[in-house]
Amino acid sequence: SNKALVVLSSIISAGLITPEEYIACCDEIILSEQEPSQLVMDLSLLRDKADAARRLLDEAYGNFAEKYPVPAPGFFEVCAEYLKYQSDHITWAEFLRSAILIAEHGQCQWGANDFHRCLEAFVASGESEILAKRQSEHLSGVLNEELAEVELYRQMVAQRNLTILSC
Repeated sequence: SNKALVVLSSIISAGLITPEEYIACCDEIILSEQEPSQLVMDLSLLRDKADAARRLLDEAYGNFAEKYPVPAPGFFEVCAEYLKYQSDHITWAEFLRSAILIAEHGQCQWGANDFHRCLEAFVASGESEILAKRQSEHLSGVLNEELAEVELYRQMVAQRNLTILSC
C-alpha cells in the first residue's frame, strides 16, 4: 500500500533498516519471483538510504493524484533511539538527550521540553532506575502503535520476506 511505502521510507531514513538489510531482502525477492517489480529492482541497487527513501516516496506519490503526507522524520528517529535504549545499546539518560536534540530539530510527537523535563527529573532523582523504568514504560505506551509498526518492518526484513515491495 502507499501508506506502507511511506512508513518504510521513514524507517529506512531513521536507520531502523540498514541498506544491507533492504538490499538483501530485495535480492531475495528478485531471485524468488518471476517478474519482480521495478521498485524492488531499483531498491536492490540503492546503497544510499536517502536515495532509497526517496525512491519509496516517489513510488507512493506516483500512485496518487495528491501527495501522501510523510510522517515526521524526527518521530521515527525518536523510535530508533528508544529501540536502542530497549536493546541496552544506550542508557536512559543518553536516550533522553538524543530525543531532546531530535525534537529540537525535527517534528516529533513530544516536544524537546517534554523530554527535557523527563531528563531533569531523572537526573534530580540520582538517575534512579525505578524512575527510568517508569518514564520508559510511559513513553512505550505513547509510542506503542508506532513501535509495533517499526518492529513489524524489522521482522519482515529479518525474515527476508518484504512481500509488500513485490506488488
